[in-house]
Amino acid sequence: MIYRISKEFHFSMGHALNHYEGDCHNVHGHNYRLVVTVKADGLDENGFVMDFKDLKNQVNQIIIQDLDHKFLFHKEDKRKDLFGLLDGKIGVDYEPTAENIVTNIANGLLHNGLTGIDRIELWETPTSSAIWINEEN
Repeated sequence: MIYRISKEFHFSMGHALNHYEGDCHNVHGHNYRLVVTVKADGLDENGFVMDFKDLKNQVNQIIIQDLDHKFLFHKEDKRKDLFGLLDGKIGVDYEPTAENIVTNIANGLLHNGLTGIDRIELWETPTSSAIWINEEN
């Protein structure tokens, strides 16, 4: 039997897309909703897939320290000098789209040792999300 649990998180972050020719090229932000789902083939001795508190702590290490109230931009963006005036700026090696951000979150959680990740869904708006699915799990 396979069991899954999910936990929802919220954070605010700004970004600007470097290679996009539309409104999202401009500096803007979102109130993100993140749903992390973990799965297991069975339950532990406490009847858990994973303690929700442990899942919360691991995810918060990524979100709070790395993303919440930050501003993401591509390191090659020609506006990076302007972005340098912003507090909490983070230059990244990728275009900060929802798809790339959710992948970065997944990689951070895997690097920090979170096992059993099944899927991660990042909602950029109430009607738009990007989903990362762990096909190796």
